[in-house]
Amino acid sequence: MKILEFTPYFIPYIGGQEKYVHNLCKYLVQSGHDITVITSNIPKGNKNEINNGIKIFRYLCLGTILRNPITPGFILLKSKIENNDIVHIHNEHSTSALFAAVFRLHTDVPLVITCHGQLKFGDSIKNFIEKIYSRLFGKMIFKISDIIIALSESDKKYIISLGIRSEKIKVIPNAIDKYHYQLDQINDIEIHNFKNNYHLSDKKIVLFVGQVIKRKGIEYLLKAIPIILKNYSNNKILFVIIGKGDMLIDAKKLCYSLGIENHVLFLSDVNNKDLEKFYLISDVFVLPSLSEGVPTVILEAMYFGVPVIASDIPGINDYFSETAILVPPGNEQEIADSILNIFTDKKDVKELSRKGKEFIDSKFSWDRIVQEYECIFKDLRESFRY
Repeated sequence: MKILEFTPYFIPYIGGQEKYVHNLCKYLVQSGHDITVITSNIPKGNKNEINNGIKIFRYLCLGTILRNPITPGFILLKSKIENNDIVHIHNEHSTSALFAAVFRLHTDVPLVITCHGQLKFGDSIKNFIEKIYSRLFGKMIFKISDIIIALSESDKKYIISLGIRSEKIKVIPNAIDKYHYQLDQINDIEIHNFKNNYHLSDKKIVLFVGQVIKRKGIEYLLKAIPIILKNYSNNKILFVIIGKGDMLIDAKKLCYSLGIENHVLFLSDVNNKDLEKFYLISDVFVLPSLSEGVPTVILEAMYFGVPVIASDIPGINDYFSETAILVPPGNEQEIADSILNIFTDKKDVKELSRKGKEFIDSKFSWDRIVQEYECIFKDLRESFRY
């Protein structure tokens, strides 16, 4: 099949949704499909290229509104869309999805959308704008789409609440590319040298990986640190924040105002191999988000055997209520208490790590997920032939 993936961002842009789209495209190519990606030029790169068999076309972005690329060149893509068997869009909050939905009204190419979770910004004005958008444009995009993929049952219920028929919604979770990781190639000497390079040898590591933006709840993790330091006798704790975003400067300022700057390490750019090592040496992974889909970073942390603390929100509590410690969103006291419990209860931590890794191995594989997508795409294409 010829499948066009229409997405606001794509690699080398770093994010969970971008990893999702890239892995899906890669596995579809491996299954023999012809895959084209239409996206914005954030970050700036080659206008046209082929990466792992994926044809990529990047269009000029004039700016972003609420982190959404504004890309006028998408207006001219009707002819490119008509030359495909399936158009697959991502994230109903994007202009790419909006353009694709309008094109669907004027073409016979079936349209599939993947909803990557409910969106909350952690800001009352932005949340109000999102609510209005979802009930107008988001609802319209869902209605025009022929099939909707939701990552969780919570997201399916949310979409139904907008007046969308349940029979056109399929639930398929996120996944990780386990073949991408090479754990057997990381030996003890390499880990020892890695710890020395970052001065981590005698420290407990609390890890966060993600965009440093308000929606990820990073301020609540930082506000939990003074509570932890006050109540834990061993102050050799380092909180490693891997990621970048528009809240990075404010996050660093917050560290200084709380007097915790010596306990926090900010790393904006970490290559994949070093990220794997950070997972391997971490004592706990924390994701204090206000809204999520099914976060790739949780899947990765559990795959590496790291105990996980995350917000008790839709998308996360659909899958991880038995394999992670879930806390109310926006609650630094609960985050601190959960981290302290992990530091002091080794038996429960070991069991949590075991259950998490087994759960990821059994359910969240791209081998399995891509087969579900293929069935949906094939059935939809066949139904449009008659």
